[in-house]
Amino acid sequence: MGNKGPCPMCQQKGVDLTEHHVVEAPDENGKAPSIDLCEECHKLHERYRNYLRDACHIDIDKTKNHQNEIGQSNVSKMQLFMGVMKSLEGDEKRPVEEKTFVKELVKTSKFTEEEARKYIKKLHRESAIYESKPGHYNSD
Repeated sequence: MGNKGPCPMCQQKGVDLTEHHVVEAPDENGKAPSIDLCEECHKLHERYRNYLRDACHIDIDKTKNHQNEIGQSNVSKMQLFMGVMKSLEGDEKRPVEEKTFVKELVKTSKFTEEEARKYIKKLHRESAIYESKPGHYNSD
């Protein structure tokens, strides 16, 4: 246990707080910030993470470790990916054909064709992009 104080989640005052690493929001170096939560909220959050892992097949710890392994380059690749998407969409938010999107990502020399297709699937699964019509994507 750490400090005593108000829990930022449930707002209960004067409770024992425990450090919780926010692995869902690593900084640009892949390091997770921490916040203090009461034990009950910490347990509820762990239950939520377990639900994501077991029912939704989203392993936050694996994602965090993967982000740490590739660090800044992953952030840059993600920014490049979304930049290419937004550029192809234009102000009119036109649907971007997957074939065209892959071609433009490969042109950057930061993606192979296979990596580009994997990123599209990954970001579609994570709801960062959506399939607006078959074989065409848009950003949120």
